[in-house]
This record gives sequence, structure tokens and C-alpha cells, in this order.
Amino acid sequence: MRDHRFDLRAVIKRLVSISGMQPDNLLAALNIELESSHILLQHALDSTPDLFDLVGTCLSIEGGSRAFVNALRRLHEDSPEVDEIAKLLSPAAPFLQEDDERRIQELLLQVNVDNLAELYHVATEGVARIYPPGLTNIWEVFYYLLDSNVRPGRLAPHLRLVALVVRDLLHGHSPPVPGLAVELRRWMYQQCDGLRQSGDSDAAAELDLLLRKPPPQQTRNDFPVTLIVHIAPLPAPNDDRDLHNVSYWYQVDHVQWQPERGEDKHLPMRDVPRYVLDLVEQAEEGWGYGVRGPLLLEFILPIELINLEVDRWPLEENLSSPETLGSEYEVVVRGDPDLRPSRRDKDWHTRWETFLKGNGGVHQIPLDEPYDLTRLRDDLTGIHLVACVLSTPPDRDPGRSEIREAIKKGLPIVLWCRDSMSNKDFRTAVADAIDPPKLKKLPTAIKDLRSSRPKACGNVALFWDDPNHPVPGLHRLRTPSS
Repeated sequence: MRDHRFDLRAVIKRLVSISGMQPDNLLAALNIELESSHILLQHALDSTPDLFDLVGTCLSIEGGSRAFVNALRRLHEDSPEVDEIAKLLSPAAPFLQEDDERRIQELLLQVNVDNLAELYHVATEGVARIYPPGLTNIWEVFYYLLDSNVRPGRLAPHLRLVALVVRDLLHGHSPPVPGLAVELRRWMYQQCDGLRQSGDSDAAAELDLLLRKPPPQQTRNDFPVTLIVHIAPLPAPNDDRDLHNVSYWYQVDHVQWQPERGEDKHLPMRDVPRYVLDLVEQAEEGWGYGVRGPLLLEFILPIELINLEVDRWPLEENLSSPETLGSEYEVVVRGDPDLRPSRRDKDWHTRWETFLKGNGGVHQIPLDEPYDLTRLRDDLTGIHLVACVLSTPPDRDPGRSEIREAIKKGLPIVLWCRDSMSNKDFRTAVADAIDPPKLKKLPTAIKDLRSSRPKACGNVALFWDDPNHPVPGLHRLRTPSS
């Protein structure tokens, strides 16, 4: 925290004017508030210099100013002098005018946040690893962060915190308090103007971006790290090594979607699961930079590999391990650029926006009827549809034709069971998860089903293709040199 020097004389002046103030009672109340950081004095408190020593010692302790104010309120709850002392000791004093502080407090106390600790870690960019005890609402977190150290050119944590709150109010899942997001955003743009006027254009640009951009993961209210893996066979017809190109990206930015690319590798398919497991371990160990959200796995696959059982790859090198990627992580499949024609991007975006608004429908292709492509096209025409369930796996017809048609129509979500014999049980098991109001939680629901290990759900695949998540650098593969 930044060094915030208080006017000790002004504090003592108001302290001695409190009616009925007993220094010994104050010391006892302070030690209750400070818990393990007890103040021990060698003599009784019987003079103003003793009070200087006591208050000075208390304010020099981490969290001492908060403890001091709490102790005074415990002893003299209705005293106006206590309110004056609280203002003198407020960390907001060097940064906010009194009216400004009162306004932001009034607004933030209307915000309900479930993930305070995660917001705190993101606001501090993972620098503060331990969530401070005793902070129970977003105003208290804001207040605590007011005098945090700020790196040159970076946005102050307390402003980043409020910007994240505004973004969640605008794009989140719970119904907002009327007008709250508008008022908070107006207050934040005033801070943005102040940053520009003070010459801190980099911090102002970061704040402006946070206020304008939706979160990278619009279907979630947490802060995940995403590992994206592209697997594609190499065009080497005379090579019996079954080589595949494996590329990966990792997305750790919580402001905008901008995945960073790692290296490419050419590997026999038998070695790909082990390599992917290495990438998962790297993501768990370091990519989050101290911000520990869940790890999401996205596999970009060409049509010939779209049914690859990536979620069933073992978490241990021992292939008999019952734990799989899909039982531990949310694993989804995405199509490579050849699978979704760019001329269909408008339908794709339109259906995704419908889905985000919670208005999307799901089409389940009939299981016991002859395949009819013309009828399927008609069934998928309705722009309200955002998802479909295939009748068979897409590595063979009719499933292959069904997924091509669904993607051609712009549907971003496709679900299927890899075991056709279990299709009816599978549909019963996922009936609740594909209920339209619950679709945003579908990746989580599928992970839970995979973890429960019923036969019908152990082999389920989820195609989940967010049009706002482009992956830079995807291109057609060339034949590798010998």
C-alpha cells in the first residue's frame, strides 16, 4: 500500500474532545480490533502525549487505521467527532473529494457481487495473491484498494475494480438495479477524463477499453484462462508416421479476447494426447499470472477429426487412469476455418447474439426417422435456433451432413453422443442441460455429466463456437519437409 500520512494532531484534537473518552478503554478496544497485533504499553495512559504514542503506534500497524475507527465506533457510536476522525483517516482523502467519495459509496453499496475475491485478484492483476480478510462488499474492496501501489502507465486497481463491476452490470446474467450501471459508468468516465487531464493517457485508454468492451467470456461471471489447441493432419500421403500439426494459444487477458500463440509441433497422433497434457500442466502452473480462474479447453478440429475423443484423453500417462480431460475441465470443440464459410458469418453472429439474450431454441434431429436433408434445412432455418443435437456422430453420415448443415446455417452450438447405441439415454440425460434458459451453462453441465460417468454421458461431444473468439494465424497446412 502507498504511504498515507495522517494529520496526527488533528486526530488527537478530535479524540480528546469526545465526551466520556477513557484512554484505557480505547486501548482495550483497539487490542480487540487488532487481534494478534496487540499494543503493549509500559505505563498507564494519563496524558495527551500518551495518546499521541498510542494513536501513532496504532496507525503505524497494517490495518491500524481501520481498527482505530472501529474501536472508536464501538465505544462512542453516536459521537460526531468519530465521524470526523474517520474522514481524516480515510484512504480516500488524498484521492477523492468528500462529495465524490459519498457518491461512489452510495452506488457501490447497491451492487451485489458473489466473486469478490476473484474481482480483487483481477483488479490487482494478480499481484495481491491473498484476499484481505474482513472485506464483505464491493465498497469495502474499493476503499481498501484506494491507496494501492500503481505501476507507471497502468490503471489504478480501485478504478479497474469499478470498471469490472460496470462491465458485469452491462453484460452480466443477473437483472441490474435500474440506472445503476448508467450512473457508475458516468462516474467512471469522469475518472477517465481526469486521467487524461493529468497526462496519464495509458491508464485512461485502459479504462476506456474496459468500459466499452464486453468481457472476453460473455457467458460467464468468473475469470477463466483458456487453452486453445488446433490439431490437423499434415498432408503427407507417403509418410506412415501419421503426423499431425499441433498449434496452441492461451488467453489470459480479462479485458479483451487476444489469445497469444505458442509454438507449432509436428507429432504422430499417438503422441498428441501427452503433448496436450503438458500444455494443460503449463497453463495450470503459470499462465494465469496469479489470477486463478478455471481453465477452459478449446480444440479446433477439421471435419475429419471433429469426432476426436479429446475430452476422453487421460489426465495421467497411465492410460488406465479413470480421470480424463473432460471430467476435470470444460472441454469444447470448435471448427477450423474450412468448416464455416465466411459468407455465413452474419447468421453466425446473429444467432450468437440471440443466444446471449437468452432467447435461443434447440432443435433435436429425430432419431427414428429417415434422413431428409431438405427437411433438415427447413427445420434449421428459424433464426431463433442457436443449437441442435445430431442424430449420429459426425464422423459418418447422417451426422456428418447434419453438422455441416447446422454450421452452414450459422448455429454456434452442436451436441452429439459418440455412441449411437446410447443415443436415447443420452438425450434423456441432457434434456435439462439444453433447456434454453440454461444453455449458457451448457459447457459446465456437460463437464458435470462426464464426471458422473453414466454410460450415456461419458462419450458426449460439445461443439461450442463463439464468433467473438477469432484465433489469429490459422492457415492451411503444407506438406512437411523430410
